[in-house]
Amino acid sequence: GGIVTSNLIRVAGDELNEHYRKGYYPHTNSHTVTMQAGVPHEFTFEYIYVETMPYKVMYVDESGNEVSPPKIVADNALSVVTETFVRISKKMPDAYQKRLVLSTTGTDSDNDGVLDHNVITFRYTTDEEHAYYKVVHYIQNIAANDYREYRSTETVGDIGTTYTADAITLTGFTFDPTMTKINGNVTSGTGSSVSYKLSAEGALIELYYTRDNTKYTVSYVDKDGNALVSTKTVSGLFGTQIVEHALDLSKLGYTIATEQSTRTITLSTNPSHNTITFTYTESVASIKYEAVGGGSLSITSENVAAVNGIPSGSVPTAAVGYRFVGWFTDNSCTLPADASMIDAETDKLRPTKAEGNIWKDGTTFYALFEPDHVDLTVQTAGASDSDKDQAFIFRIKGVKDTITEGVDLTVAIIGNGEVTVKDVAVGKYEITELTSWSWRYETDPPTRSITLDVDASANLVIFNNERTSKGWLDASSTSVTVLSVTD
Repeated sequence: GGIVTSNLIRVAGDELNEHYRKGYYPHTNSHTVTMQAGVPHEFTFEYIYVETMPYKVMYVDESGNEVSPPKIVADNALSVVTETFVRISKKMPDAYQKRLVLSTTGTDSDNDGVLDHNVITFRYTTDEEHAYYKVVHYIQNIAANDYREYRSTETVGDIGTTYTADAITLTGFTFDPTMTKINGNVTSGTGSSVSYKLSAEGALIELYYTRDNTKYTVSYVDKDGNALVSTKTVSGLFGTQIVEHALDLSKLGYTIATEQSTRTITLSTNPSHNTITFTYTESVASIKYEAVGGGSLSITSENVAAVNGIPSGSVPTAAVGYRFVGWFTDNSCTLPADASMIDAETDKLRPTKAEGNIWKDGTTFYALFEPDHVDLTVQTAGASDSDKDQAFIFRIKGVKDTITEGVDLTVAIIGNGEVTVKDVAVGKYEITELTSWSWRYETDPPTRSITLDVDASANLVIFNNERTSKGWLDASSTSVTVLSVTD
């Protein structure tokens, strides 16, 4: 059954909805309602947006007379404003500071551009014994370009009395006596306190504290905590938020997970809190083994740790008709691999690297295979002694779709002799005696096939030539020559 008044002054400042602290103003700064039992009561403050809202500060005595010219703030955009009294000799205000929630409603009775509700009034009484003094402690902002109020005290003191303001201890800050001000004037003191004699106008004492310069470290280690590169030591202001990014250590064979590549800390006075550690894992490198030619390998690839990995290696096996030539580091097989990597008995290649190097992903070794080679001998028989200088011509040709395809040689044998062709690839060949140019001898068949084998006791082909008379004149062959004589 009572009357309740809700005044916005009671919820001003940080308690006011943050969206309405600047540019938004209530129609009224208070509500009054008669409470009734059993009936819900709700207060609604309605705000509207106004670009600027002027307000005025008045300084008056007990009779309402001005003791100092009023202050009008025409370009104000805040919905809640705070003002401090002005010092007037031998006058005591009713408050050190006052705060007001501005309103958009009301009248401007004196036509000065300020609504009557938007006025802060300090009321002074004559007091020749007392005056206000205020001590404000300012701390340096994180950006280091300005200071903000940390703490303040307002006290009524006795005029003519000397007071002492002592610096306070603030974690992460150091008091700077050279910046101390009394009533706006820098004192450039040296101690941790400042003394002043209170005058009838009161006093304002300002003490300043700079942020401490704090060291922090950034380390780059492996999973066992061993440093991969030198630890970085950096300085920053206390309270600063530090963001560090991991280094790219791929050239050293280490990687870091993407979600761990950024670290953030706020600099503290505790050194153990001012550390950033990036932990890396060894990169994985793929080593490849590739067969060139007719052969196979025991493995064609393997993954190893880039720094400490030891490859298993690969063993070459030649296909039938081929032989293993060697290991190379280029795909054209012109650069032999280091012989120290190769087992002399098994031809197994086990890659090694120089100390301090890393395995590069995609490193490839090439095993070269080529067709095996033997000697091929072609022999002739059947020529008579009278034809001991007779030449017999042979064509040696590889068989299509076999490893010998592409071989095409021509050799000649004199009389009953032989010819040996050196270093011929093993495999299947067709050897044909070319008789079309000669009518003296023939062989049957004129083409022989042979499969050369490294294990054969002899890779030999013999052609038995028989003398033929098909091209000779016999008794039934006649020739008539008719001579015609004329006068």
